[in-house]
Amino acid sequence: MIQAAWDWPGASLYGVFNVSAATGQVNVPLPDGVYVDLLSRAPVCVEHSRTAVPDTAFIVRYDSDLKLKPFYSDLLDHYIEVK
Repeated sequence: MIQAAWDWPGASLYGVFNVSAATGQVNVPLPDGVYVDLLSRAPVCVEHSRTAVPDTAFIVRYDSDLKLKPFYSDLLDHYIEVK
């Protein structure tokens, strides 16, 4: 399962991508409510910070500030120090 956020005032996006054919529920940092999946236009229901794992993926728009925990990896760092 991959979760990703693009945070921009008034136009933030949050996506869950099922890359392992998982089923069940997944924790998300979104406030409880019903969101519209921008890929399929289907509703995405978040209750108690959990939602159903999508068959493939969903991307929703959100307006509130989320408490995100950015992931950092040396392998993905685009900054290369010149020595």
